[in-house]
Amino acid sequence: MNDIEIMDKIKKMYEGEKSKKFILHLIHSYLPIQVRATKFVNLEKSQGKTIKCAITNVPLYTIDDVLTMIDKNQDKFKEALLADVHYVVEHQGDNNPDPARPNMLKEMMKGHVLAWTGLETNTFLCQQALVQLNEFVAHQLLMGDHVINNILIKTKRSVAERGY
Repeated sequence: MNDIEIMDKIKKMYEGEKSKKFILHLIHSYLPIQVRATKFVNLEKSQGKTIKCAITNVPLYTIDDVLTMIDKNQDKFKEALLADVHYVVEHQGDNNPDPARPNMLKEMMKGHVLAWTGLETNTFLCQQALVQLNEFVAHQLLMGDHVINNILIKTKRSVAERGY
């Protein structure tokens, strides 16, 4: 899904009675991003199940999954890392790194989307959906949405009380 499709889906969900409550739950759990959202590290919260984005339905991966991928390809990754370090040392001060230079971690992550989770939720979002949710909230606040405004005020109080 692209950004426009994700935003349209969030707007459509916000218009429905049940799905509006879900969007409000996501807002409460994930925003403000810098305080309440975090990259998902392990599988405890997912209970070993495959996790998907609550908005886009895209399969998501944890940081543990990425570390497992690195561990399985340890020799290739080590070789690529050494080549990368060698390249950096040779091109010290070069402000225009070679864009064609292979990046092992990027190659391994191709098609894999990291999971984000929030506080007080068992949901997961991809970064793209999290950004669009944040944009949606900003737009709704500018339009005078009192429901979202009240949720953010309550969340702000909660953050202050708990010291997040």
